[in-house]
Amino acid sequence: MMISRTINSGLSLAVSVAIFSGCNLGTPTQHRVFHFQYKVTIPPIDKVGSVIKLWVPLPRRDPYQTITNLRIDGTAEITIHVEPKYGNTIAHLATVSPQPSGLDLNISFDVTRKEQGIRPVALDRDEINLNLAPVSKVPRDSRFDDIAKSIIIPTKPTMENGRLLYDFVRTHMDYDKSGEGWGQGDAIYACDFGTGNCSDYHSLFNAVARTVNIPTRFLIGFTVNDEKKGSIQGYHCWTEFYAPDKGWIPVDISEADKHPEFEDYLFGHLDPNRVLFTIGRDIELVPTAQGESVNIFIYPILEIDGVRSNNYTAYFSFRPAN
Repeated sequence: MMISRTINSGLSLAVSVAIFSGCNLGTPTQHRVFHFQYKVTIPPIDKVGSVIKLWVPLPRRDPYQTITNLRIDGTAEITIHVEPKYGNTIAHLATVSPQPSGLDLNISFDVTRKEQGIRPVALDRDEINLNLAPVSKVPRDSRFDDIAKSIIIPTKPTMENGRLLYDFVRTHMDYDKSGEGWGQGDAIYACDFGTGNCSDYHSLFNAVARTVNIPTRFLIGFTVNDEKKGSIQGYHCWTEFYAPDKGWIPVDISEADKHPEFEDYLFGHLDPNRVLFTIGRDIELVPTAQGESVNIFIYPILEIDGVRSNNYTAYFSFRPAN
């Protein structure tokens, strides 16, 4: 039996599309509208009495991202929860085997994504402390102090030092997904080896920034290409740093490294060809999971009898909104 939940309704009628070459860099008003699908399939589980639990992130809502027509369909009971640390929303599926036909969870929604610029905001002390605190893969370490001392100029405003750090990471790193160790958002790995994917680039940025008391936050979701529809092979992440006189300043360093013609644009701006799902690292799942906190929460987390499992398939796609 398919169990459905419709979270909200009402389709945005905006249809303009912006890509890098069409953006007005001074006024982030361009936007893109598309329909997104996140589907998880768990194969048949025949063992009688096994407890099956699945956690999947839901898309964020913020001034740059409007989510409408959010629908969640599943072949078992689904509940919706908000984890308290970062405010991420989680869909949770729980049941007991046997499940001879397997299990499905399908999330679909329409997203209107605006081109993003600097977001004026004043953080309180608790928010500053949260975004300065080390996490498991972005620890305090003397090597980050050494980097900060070599590139950060204490007399410069935060915005300008953020640019110095952005340029350092972009030149230090190469986008290379060969070998082992990349893709964990491991700041020490990124520092020592200088290779990795988007999670490694932005973890190195965050580690050095937090060393000199610049708050940062890690954001993750998916990007969509310039086609009208298609499947998506994997996640994409970026980061924001906080300047007291400016607010949250977005940067996408790995994309700037792959597309150097947009290195100035991607400091302080984000194109609208993306959808944000979660913020933060070391996410504590809600309801509570048996396993440890989640380093990067974008893919499904499956537990069978309290043990983490990768025995699922996940499919991500986009198409025009109806």
